[in-house]
Formats: sequence, C-alpha cells, structure tokens
Amino acid sequence: MSGTVSRSLVIVLAVVLVGVLGLAALSTGAGTAPTGQPTREMVLRGRYLVTAAAGCQHCHQGADPNDLQWLAGSSRVFQVGAFKVYASNLTPDPTGLGTWTAQQVFDSLRLGKAPDGKYLAPPMPWPGYRNLSDDDLGAIVAYLRSIKPVANAVPVSEGPNAAPGQRGDWSASYEKLQPFPEYPGTQEIPVD
Repeated sequence: MSGTVSRSLVIVLAVVLVGVLGLAALSTGAGTAPTGQPTREMVLRGRYLVTAAAGCQHCHQGADPNDLQWLAGSSRVFQVGAFKVYASNLTPDPTGLGTWTAQQVFDSLRLGKAPDGKYLAPPMPWPGYRNLSDDDLGAIVAYLRSIKPVANAVPVSEGPNAAPGQRGDWSASYEKLQPFPEYPGTQEIPVD
C-alpha cells in the first residue's frame, strides 16, 4: 500500500470513529452539567427556560418567583392511568432537589431518570427537554440551584407494583421512545 493511500485510509477511519463515538454519545444522552459558580447570564437563561419555555410552575407550584412556595411541589394529584402522581419539590431543600448533585438534576432532564435509576413520572415532559442543548439544560440546573430552599415534603407518587413509600415504575411509558430526528426532517425546509 502506498503512503498516500494508507494515510488517506487512516484519516477516513478516524473520521468514521469520531462519528460513531459522537452518535454513541447522543444515543446515551451524554452531557455534563456545568461546574463552578454560574454566571448571572446563565441563571437568567435558566429562569427564562423554567418560567416561559418549560412552564415548570404550572405543576410544581407558585405564581411567580415572589411566591413563598415557588417551585416547592404540590400535593395536588395528577391521575395518569393507574398512577397517582405528585409534582416534586424543585427547590434546593433536602425535601426537594437539595440532595441531588447538579449532574443528577441535569441527567434527570436529559435521561428522565432520578438518581435511583427510576424514570420520572409521565406528566414530566422530559422527553421534550432531552432535546435541549447542554447549555440550556445547564442553565435550568443553575437556576433551580439558585432559588431559595422551601421545605415541602410532597407525597410519594403511587402506582401499580410499587411498594408502600416507593415510587412507581414508569419504564413501560418510555420503552419505545425514539431519538429526535436529525435536521432537516421530511417536513422541514433546510436552511443553509
């Protein structure tokens, strides 16, 4: 084999390997929460995403960030099939996300799983959030960690096959979930 052909083959194989690793990272939901002190810009971006784009307050409680129960969860029940679901406390209190690391909050939004490995309840629209950029998910994490902790132990969601005091298993709700299609989709006109 000539030197030029072998160098070309190595380059092609390297490009293929990088592509395969990139696809593997996407399919596993890889991503990393930001570390260090968040910037004001990051927190404000997260606030926008939480309040305007995601509308977290509609389930997790509070009219606005001046509400003393802002994002502290709710004992209002959401009936989803055989499950009784309660919106979790999203504040950094131990009764909420206070014991979760930034990476665990990030992963819950990207992968839809709590630190114990169980899926979040179906009303939680994480299948849409999983398509947000790492920067946007990081901004949401930064914002949620920047609000005041509120002690509010929300009831444990109930469902079939769950032991008393244990969360239900929502796995069946997500087992056929497909990755979001690449741009452009068949109904999208490509923009250069």
